[in-house]
Parts: sequence; structure tokens; C-alpha cells
Amino acid sequence: MWSFIKERLDERQRAKVNILGGPDAYLPELLKEVDLEMIPVALGGKDAGADYKNEQGPWADLMPKQIGPPPVEGPLSRPDGLPPAMLKKNKFDD
Repeated sequence: MWSFIKERLDERQRAKVNILGGPDAYLPELLKEVDLEMIPVALGGKDAGADYKNEQGPWADLMPKQIGPPPVEGPLSRPDGLPPAMLKKNKFDD
């Protein structure tokens, strides 16, 4: 991917990009900018408090509350909120 993209960037932009491999390559570079205590455990640091799934921050109100299709309301609505068209399980359900 990088070989495709780098040809479309000028030398000044290419100099700003540093693609690194696994933790042996990226961790020393990351430690030049960030303390080990601030780096999440998943990236080789010591911060065990990073909870990417349930983290609440000032952006929480901007995140979607529901993932998936919007619930269908009306006489044909299902308790699980799926559209009525998804009620049929196979061609024999008539």
C-alpha cells in the first residue's frame, strides 16, 4: 500500500511518514514522544486503564447510540427492532 501512496506524495510529505513494524520497531520511536506509563498495555506500555470499548469522554455524546439498522415502528415491528422483511428465515416460511 505504501509503495502505491508514496509515489503520489512529494519528498517533503514522504519525509513526515515513518512506517514501523511490530513493538520492537515502534515502541522505541513512540517512547521518544510519550512516557511508557501513558502508552496502553495493548501497545506495549503500562497504562492498563485504557478501555477502548467503554471509554467515556467529551465525545461520548457525539457517538451513535445504536449500531445496526434503525428500529422499525408500527404494526409489523418486531421486538428486536429488525425490519419485517427479515422475519422470513427461508423460502418455506409462508
